[in-house]
Amino acid sequence: MPLEQGVDRIRPRLPVRIALVVVGLAAFVYGTASLVGLVTPPWWERPIPFGIVDLDKVESGEIRLTDDGVKSRPGREWISGGVIAAGLAL
Repeated sequence: MPLEQGVDRIRPRLPVRIALVVVGLAAFVYGTASLVGLVTPPWWERPIPFGIVDLDKVESGEIRLTDDGVKSRPGREWISGGVIAAGLAL
C-alpha cells in the first residue's frame, strides 16, 4: 500500500540509529582487522582434538598446523568478509 502524500515514514529514534552505526562500525573494523592479521577472531582457528590428525591432509596442505595445537578453519577469510559486509549493512 503506497504512502499518501504528507504522511511521514516511521523512522527509528536517534539513539537507536546511533547504536546501529556504532555496532556496524565496530563490526567493520573487527572484520578488517581480522583479515589483515591484527586480531585473531574465534572463527579463525580451532583446536585439534588430541590424537586425531590426518597426516595426508597435512602433507597436501589442506590442514595447516601451528605450534600451539590449532588448525586454520577453512573459509575463515569469507567469514571475516561477512562480518565486514554486515558492518557496512548496519
